[in-house]
Amino acid sequence: MFNEEDIDAVYIATPHHLHLPQIKQAFEAGKHILCEKPVACSVEDARIINELDKKYNHNFRNNSCEMMA
Repeated sequence: MFNEEDIDAVYIATPHHLHLPQIKQAFEAGKHILCEKPVACSVEDARIINELDKKYNHNFRNNSCEMMA
């Protein structure tokens, strides 16, 4: 799904422990992301997601529509 060119955005509503790898895949594929809460399972995961958000500069939001960065 992440490699489909006609998909611009993804909604991540999977078990929490899968959020980080799926967010990373989506960023790397150039997708905009809406993710269920909690976005991360740890402070370290949240820091990694924040760095990915800064690096890839795509829209990233959690389901409360607050910006992560």
